[in-house]
Amino acid sequence: MKKYCKFCGSYLGDTKTCIDNEGNEINYFSIIAKKYCDEHAKLAREQSNTVNLHNYRQRQKMIRKAEKTKLELIEEENKLLRMRNMQLRVQVYGSKD
Repeated sequence: MKKYCKFCGSYLGDTKTCIDNEGNEINYFSIIAKKYCDEHAKLAREQSNTVNLHNYRQRQKMIRKAEKTKLELIEEENKLLRMRNMQLRVQVYGSKD
């Protein structure tokens, strides 16, 4: 099976003969792993890094938002528990009137 660059379509090698585009004998698995020519491999890595960085920042943003919401809920719960605690004290000890 002949392999071609996904960007420009240039010939990368043949898996049957294990010969790369320059006529050198090359490992079968390295031909299978190749997707891009040397010229476009760097471009593909940069695009991949850009996408991965964007996804990482979005995940971090969602985590921070969830933590903020959780903190707000805990603060609200604490406020309600303090109020309930004061009501119970008044019931047990009576008012100081």
